Amino acid sequence: MLIPEYQTHYDTVASLITAFCDQHLDADYKAICFHALDKLSRKRPFPFLTGRDQMWAAGIVYAIAQNCYLIGNQYDLLCGKPKYHFTSDEIAGAFGVSKGSASAKAKAIREQLGIRNDKNEWLPPDMREMNTMVKKLRKALGIRL
Repeated sequence: MLIPEYQTHYDTVASLITAFCDQHLDADYKAICFHALDKLSRKRPFPFLTGRDQMWAAGIVYAIAQNCYLIGNQYDLLCGKPKYHFTSDEIAGAFGVSKGSASAKAKAIREQLGIRNDKNEWLPPDMREMNTMVKKLRKALGIRL
């Protein structure tokens, strides 16, 4: 349970993420964004007191989108083209923030939470299966990345 001031920020960021995900993504990606939001809200000092709520929401969505190859020309060589595709301008614009600010916040969030595409907690279920197979293949071939 968050104190009222913290809860207000949390609720605002949550509603912004919900609006974006309901319009552009599916429930799996929304769940990952909320996983990030929940982990951030447990950090001390409470991170959402610095910066605008729109920036935090954009940073969370941007970080997850980057991690899941949804931004730009990124793609996973084994999984192929992602189900969704955005430009960085589209994500930033949806939250009313600049592309550079959203990108910088996303980078900080990825570092703070350890968001990487080799960790299943940051991937949707369809990518988790492929991730597990890739890990097994790398191990069998002795490849370390």
